[in-house]
Order: sequence, then structure tokens, then C-alpha cells
Amino acid sequence: MTTNFAAGFSAICNQEKAVHRLTGFLQSGNIPHALLFTGIEGIGKKMAALAFAMALNCQAVAHRQPAEGETIEPCGRCRPCKKIAAGHHPDVIIVEPEQSQLKISTIRDLGNALAVKPYEAMQRVVVIDQAQAMNPQAGNSLLKLLEEPPAKTTLILIAVNTYSLLPTIVSRCQQVGFKPIPEKTLAEYLVQKGIPHEKANTLGILASGSFAKAKTLAKTNWMGQREWITRVVERLDGDKESGRQAALSMAFAEMLDKDRESILNALEFLKTWFRDMAVVKAGSQNVINTDLLSRVRQTAQRYSISAMLSHIDKLEIARKKIEANANIRLTLDVMLMTLFPGQKE
Repeated sequence: MTTNFAAGFSAICNQEKAVHRLTGFLQSGNIPHALLFTGIEGIGKKMAALAFAMALNCQAVAHRQPAEGETIEPCGRCRPCKKIAAGHHPDVIIVEPEQSQLKISTIRDLGNALAVKPYEAMQRVVVIDQAQAMNPQAGNSLLKLLEEPPAKTTLILIAVNTYSLLPTIVSRCQQVGFKPIPEKTLAEYLVQKGIPHEKANTLGILASGSFAKAKTLAKTNWMGQREWITRVVERLDGDKESGRQAALSMAFAEMLDKDRESILNALEFLKTWFRDMAVVKAGSQNVINTDLLSRVRQTAQRYSISAMLSHIDKLEIARKKIEANANIRLTLDVMLMTLFPGQKE
């Protein structure tokens, strides 16, 4: 079990509907045996799961009757709250993928652990993070747990969406949806962290609604990486000789083929690049990469709007393949050869 901090519901930003649903369970006393939290990465799903675990076991919450409509908040000071916050509570179990996969052995081990009574919790909580990483065998093993849920135990599955999970698993869980964080909120957060306003606004857009992604982009000198990608793409766009362009495309793929997250960020940026060109071509200046506007205009002259929209589709296909654990290098090679084939559409 690995976690550094669990805060209360008040620390969860822009998820009022999800928090209201969870506190409603607490107020009614009807605690589901299985919950499914869905939404993009980095928007507070795991924090909400731990806040729910704290509230279920908080001594202050247990010893008072909340008023109707009151938001139930764990105290954060009692022994169970502190142990959950520190990641040391024996009955709050965090299950995470190993090497991007949740295997059947992990779920079987979990089943063995849940066969015994909780050590000290009023309600044991199991958080299965990135549940979409379960292979079919692991999913079927988990299904057995959901069909015969252990006593005094709530399982919380965290996933990007329901499509990558077995329908029988989804049907046995109460779903709680989490929404992306507004771009303005992300930009304000980055400004508070010392990022200049213009840069924070751009990163807030590129973060695609995720606090975690906004933090990563700010820490990894993403603006410098974006400049490198822009220059390479401009060179690919400007080279009409197919042999050289193919060689450049393959070299670009090799340079990008480092880590999965950087590649996904690069693909997301390229989508905004072609989106901005299409917007400019249509006569608008409502671009995402405002500081690159002059370069966007220049490159947009080489493309039709239909070609730009087609390129966005190709980038999205590549992103989905990589997220589905396809061969990264092969996916990038194919994508770049279709994006920059040596002649303009």
C-alpha cells in the first residue's frame, strides 16, 4: 500500500457532484459494497477514494449525527484518519498495476486478504487504482469478489472510463463520475506555483483538464520540449523530397520513443498544432498556442482544412493505440509516415 497523503472532501477541487454523491452515501448509512470512480487521470479520484475511506472510519464522524444536507468531513485528527493519511492503516488497501498491468495473481492475493475480518476498521476499504489495467483473467477474478462481497468492506475501482472494464463488473458497482478541471482553474493553480501568466494559460489548456498533467508539464520544461517538437514538425512540413522526409520522420519517431507519458503529451500538442492551423485557416484567431500564432499562420498555408482535420484524427488514433499498450515505436513510425508522406494533400 503506497500513499503519502489523504485529505478530506474540501480539498477536492471542482468535483461538487461527485462529493455530493459520496457524502449522500455517508448520510444515509447505505454504503455500497462496490463503487466505480471514472474520469481522466489527475482530477482527484484517488483523493476522493481516500477521503471516503477516512470518513467511513473517522471517530468524530461516527460519534455525531449530521444535519440533513450537511457535508460530512473526516476530522483528519483521530487515529484512523491519521493512519489512513500516512498510508499505514491495515484495512485501507491500495492495489496498483505492476508494469502497467493488473494481473490475476494480484486479485487472487487480494481475495485471500479479504477472506479474514478487518483488523480494526469500522469499514475496510480497497482502492483498485487504474482498474482498466486488469487483464481478462484478473477481471473475472475480481468479478467473483463483487458477486460475494466480503463483510464490512467497500471496493472502490478507479478507471478512466467504463469501456475498458467487463460490463458485468460495471453493473455491480455504483458509478461516480468525475469531470475534467476547467482550464482557467488549472492556469490559476499554476500561477500560484510561480508560473508566469502566459505560460500558465498555455499549460492550463495543454493539461486537458488534469491537475496531475498540469504539474508534470510545469516540472518537465514542457515549453522547451514543445519548441523542439514544433521545429522538427516545421522541418518535416517544409521538406518536399520524400526520401529525406521519410528519414526525418523515422528519426523523429526514434527521438520521441522514450517514455510513454512524454509521447502522449507530444501527440496532444500536435493535435493542438493542427487544430490551431485549421482555426486560423477558417479565419479565426482563437488558437490554443497563442505564442506560436505567427508560425501557425505560416504553416497553415501549406494545408487544406480537411487535411488538418484528417491529421488530428490520425494523431488521436495513435494516442488510443499507445494507451492500449500497442507497440510504441511501430505506432509512431506508421503515424509519422501518414502525417508526412513526402507530398502535401
